[in-house]
Order: sequence, then C-alpha cells, then structure tokens
Amino acid sequence: MSIYTPFTYLITHIPTGKRYYGVRYQKGCHPSDIGTKYFSSSNVIKKMIAEDGLDKFKFEVRRTFDNADKATRWERRVHLRMKVHKNDDWLNIHVASGTCRGRSKEVKQSKIQKCKKQQYQKRTSCKNLSRLMNRILLEFEKATSGKNYSKEILDKIYSFYLRKFMLQYEILKVRRILWTSVRVKKLPYINQIKC
Repeated sequence: MSIYTPFTYLITHIPTGKRYYGVRYQKGCHPSDIGTKYFSSSNVIKKMIAEDGLDKFKFEVRRTFDNADKATRWERRVHLRMKVHKNDDWLNIHVASGTCRGRSKEVKQSKIQKCKKQQYQKRTSCKNLSRLMNRILLEFEKATSGKNYSKEILDKIYSFYLRKFMLQYEILKVRRILWTSVRVKKLPYINQIKC
C-alpha cells in the first residue's frame, strides 16, 4: 500500500471565476484531502478563504500520480500551457519549478557528485594548463637569466623544463581520468603528487 498519492488540483473562486492550479505530494497526502483537510499552499488562496469563506470555492482533483516527480512535472507543464503567470484569470503568481522540494537522498548525492566533477574539470581545464606552462617558462627564465649559457646547454635546460611540464600535464590527465571513470572519492597517493 502506498504511503501517499500525489495529485494535482484546481481551485476555482466562484464569484470571480479565477482559478488556481496546484500540486500536493507530501507524505500521507490523499486526493480526498482537498477542500477538507488541505486547501492550498498558496498564501493568496489562504487569504481569500479567510476573507470569503470555503463556500465560495470549488475544489477539484485533476489528476493522480505514482510519485511526486511526475506530479510536479505535470503541474509545471499545465502552468506553461495555460500561461498562468501572465493570465489574469489565474491566481498562480508564477510557474512552478517542476521539481519537488523533498528530493530523495540519491538525487541529492548525484547532484553533489556532478557538481564536484564539474569543479574538478574546471581545475584541470586548458586555462589551468596554460597557467602551468607559463609558470614553468618563468622558472626556465629565472634559471637562465643573467647567465651566459651556450645554445646546447640552453636547449638541455629548456627540454628539462618541458619534460617537467609534460610530467605535470600527465599527472593532471591521470587525475581527471581517475576522477571521471573510476569515481573514486579519495585517492591519497594521487593527491600527494605535487603539481
């Protein structure tokens, strides 16, 4: 047996004909609650009920759903189709977001992982690689400035710094591959390698 039945509802203010379309998906909710236990989450509707009384409103269940995500997506779809935020015949102030506030723990974890992955990819982007190359070129210039080296020795020093850059670039690539494919949260032996 289901612990709740998410549903969408339509509330009509009889004297003005204005309507409100909403969704209910809280734990323990049931379509029979509308107009008896549950009236709306909208402050506008609550205020109108307090002023006019319940007898001036008509409550209808429009559709029931298996889960909260489907219900909230449907509410958004109706809001967009009916243009509730632009139309004066509707009491809805804005279009619903289409996501339920009480997300499951798995959804939250996947969003956190996705965010961390994006942050890591930003850190190892081309911009950071160019910074790394600039840093190594500055080290090369520091090491060779004010000294009279032959062309051969300068080439050897430059190739040393170039190898250093390539090594650090490969470390960044390995970190990125491990992060994206293996999805290991903590890799202490990789994190100890200094770039």
